[in-house]
Amino acid sequence: MDIDWTLVNRAKNLTEDQLKQPVLELPIIRDYRQPLLEFLRPGMKILDIGANRRSLKEFLEQQMESPVAYKSMDIDRSYEHDFYSLEEIKGQFDAIACFEVIEHLTPGRALDMFRKAHQLLSSGGRVFVSTPNVYHPCHFGQTVPTLHLFVSVTLQVGWRRQALTAFGAIGLFI
Repeated sequence: MDIDWTLVNRAKNLTEDQLKQPVLELPIIRDYRQPLLEFLRPGMKILDIGANRRSLKEFLEQQMESPVAYKSMDIDRSYEHDFYSLEEIKGQFDAIACFEVIEHLTPGRALDMFRKAHQLLSSGGRVFVSTPNVYHPCHFGQTVPTLHLFVSVTLQVGWRRQALTAFGAIGLFI
């Protein structure tokens, strides 16, 4: 996939303009699930993309007093999921979680995922995305997979192309 770096830089600048403070001054979020937990209300519908063992469902059941309607998607058929591809997913969701997944996607596939997520969001819905912090000391001295280098840019271009808006605090996950 050829990358139009002019478009990427424009999208990066537009995304940074949405933030109320410089990226390096954003607060640290220790648990990437916390913003999702704060957003969810009883009866809301959530889609977990890249759900693996569905540990997010277990976490939400432990943390929330009232249940939410949980659906999962993962291409790995080792575990039972509601969907095994983005194309299979139907319905509208109040929240879509994509935790520690996007760094495994090519930029084109990540944009496809954002496009699909945008279609699946109900009015007022949000997409929650996290990715490993490659600048954390535990990663120093390690070879960083090439796809990690695309993560920030892909998120920014994806938000712009899909008319998604950055909200709340984005931070380093330690």
